[in-house]
Amino acid sequence: MLSKINRLTREVDFALVKAKGIVFQEKDFALAVMNRGAGDSRFGFVISTRISKKANKRNKAKRILREVVQKTLPDLKKGYDVIFLAKGGVLDLDKAKAEIEVGRALKNAGLI
Repeated sequence: MLSKINRLTREVDFALVKAKGIVFQEKDFALAVMNRGAGDSRFGFVISTRISKKANKRNKAKRILREVVQKTLPDLKKGYDVIFLAKGGVLDLDKAKAEIEVGRALKNAGLI
């Protein structure tokens, strides 16, 4: 589980990243990235009910993405807010595929 200092929780923060951040498209999700300048990097995950009506499927996908982000946290640059915006294929990701995709996405965004 991501520590509290590495989580985006406030709706205002999500809206700010969506409005001012740069979006990087991947196959199963998009990343919205905004440079805050200082502090630890923070992450948020958005998987809407359009992806799946079942909460257990959405939560499983979030857990997998969070775990992968936590593993890569020591390698990431500090001072960024990042939101993972899920697409339909995110429900089919297992941990191995998620590690590859998240790693590629973070490299494309310049965070690793």
